[in-house]
Amino acid sequence: MTGSDASRSVVPPPEPPGLRDAVGHLLRVGVLVSGIFLFVGFLLAVLRGTAGIAGSVGALPLRGLVGALGAGDPWAYLFVGVAVLAATPVIRVALALESFARVRDRPYVLITGFVLLVLLSSLAFGVVS
Repeated sequence: MTGSDASRSVVPPPEPPGLRDAVGHLLRVGVLVSGIFLFVGFLLAVLRGTAGIAGSVGALPLRGLVGALGAGDPWAYLFVGVAVLAATPVIRVALALESFARVRDRPYVLITGFVLLVLLSSLAFGVVS
């Protein structure tokens, strides 16, 4: 590379302020909340000797999820723990999209928006199937 080529090198835009800290905090909280639900669900399953409906094959009755949590059903706590763990990276991408949009970094907004669209589409198709 010649001297003039080096002066024309592309410099990436600066990282949105606070993005790294916000993502780190989100991931820690998501894993902690998920771990608490999973631990409680596991503990309830051990104490009761069964995970309830989670031990069977088929769809879980999500309409009764809040009631099942209140009743202390192990399957409900295990389900919420896994759901929170699965949602954490999706929320992380949405947070990054918002941060890139705030600093008007169009290329990263487009890329991150596409990644979020793919993640949400995968979740939607997975729930329908």
